[in-house]
Amino acid sequence: MSHILITGAFGNLGQMCVEQALAQGHRVRCFDIDNPHTRKVAEHYQGKVEVLFGDIRDTTLLEKLVMDVDAILHNASLLPPLTDTHPELADAINITA
Repeated sequence: MSHILITGAFGNLGQMCVEQALAQGHRVRCFDIDNPHTRKVAEHYQGKVEVLFGDIRDTTLLEKLVMDVDAILHNASLLPPLTDTHPELADAINITA
């Protein structure tokens, strides 16, 4: 099976992707921002996935994130209304990352 990187892994959509990937037998690397909520969600997947925390805009993490993965599901995103009030941040997270 494939090795999949899922960004935004501990949000609603990300968790659905993690569950589906695991159910299909894939190896999963989860990446999300480090905060109390994502840490709590990550506990549910302990021993089932590889977990990495950080800022998706941090290009120094890129090599470690994509090493040995076959596919990337990029769910990390900034949503409205923050996309309207912080368009540069939205672009950096939603597009550039």
